[in-house]
Formats: sequence, structure tokens, C-alpha cells
Amino acid sequence: MTVWEKTLINVQKGYTKLTTFAATFSDRVKTEITIIRLKIQINGIEAKVREQQQFIGRKLLQLKANNELPRTFELFFQSDEISRALEKIERLTSDLEILLDDLQRETEDLKPTPPTQEERSA
Repeated sequence: MTVWEKTLINVQKGYTKLTTFAATFSDRVKTEITIIRLKIQINGIEAKVREQQQFIGRKLLQLKANNELPRTFELFFQSDEISRALEKIERLTSDLEILLDDLQRETEDLKPTPPTQEERSA
């Protein structure tokens, strides 16, 4: 085997390793960007849930301040505003669970894969 043939083989092996690395790196970056986007969405939904919970709390405090809480406690959760807030919290919670499942799947994609036989022999 001549020097040029050995050089050509080594260049081909190097090219294969480089393209494999580039593909792996690209997939990793895409996955990490997806994870960041999911975390931003999760934080947004959690903030909306807190906002609705604060609304419910403010309403309870208003009722207590007006001495209406004992008489209207049964009707409290039937209030249109309160029931809408509770429904919104339920919807946001289900959205949050979906996003958390997506985040779990994306983090599983980040686990390193064992090298193939071809990569080990190169």
C-alpha cells in the first residue's frame, strides 16, 4: 500500500468521524434548545397558575373582610369568577403535565449513546 493510499484511507476515516461528530453535536444542540423552550413554557404556566390562585385568595379575603364568608361559603365555589379560575387552573395544570412529559422525553434523548462498532474500531 502506498503512502497516498494510506493518506486517502486516513482522510476518509477522519471525514467519517467528523460528520458523525457534527450530526451528534447538532442533535444535542437541538435537544437542548427544545428543553430550554419547554422550561420557559413551564415557568409561564406555573406563573399563570399562581396568578389564578392569588385571585382566589384575594376573593376569599374580600369575603372574610365583609363578614360574608360563613354565609356564602357553599356558594363561594359556585361563583362564576371562582369557578372559571378553578377551571383555568385545571387546564393549565394539564398543560403543565404535558410539558413536563415532553421535558422528560427530551432529557432522555440527551443520555449518551454507546459508540457503534465502527466508531470503536476507527
